[in-house]
Amino acid sequence: MKFKTKEISPIRLLVYALIVAIILIIMMGDLTCTINLKDSVTKKYVVDPNIQASTGLTQIAAPGTGGAGPMIYSVSFPRFASIIAKTSGYKEKNVRLFLFPGMSYDIMLERE
Repeated sequence: MKFKTKEISPIRLLVYALIVAIILIIMMGDLTCTINLKDSVTKKYVVDPNIQASTGLTQIAAPGTGGAGPMIYSVSFPRFASIIAKTSGYKEKNVRLFLFPGMSYDIMLERE
């Protein structure tokens, strides 16, 4: 049994490469990830969160003083990060996460 092979023209190859490049650019549009510190019982955001992250992780946005909400970090490529999460009235928690751009991560804190 013989198989016939078809030669791909350079124009068609260029079109395929362009489509793949456009898809990659669209996928890489969101280069941030969100880390949420929440109460383990109520599942609500804790007030005045504090995160100490490993080097190379840049914080873009955080809730203001006395505020509650997500913390946004810049992540240009998937990577491991050591995170120490703490706030008043809760136990300190040390976690190691594999962060992907565009993802959201919840860290549940227990009351003291």
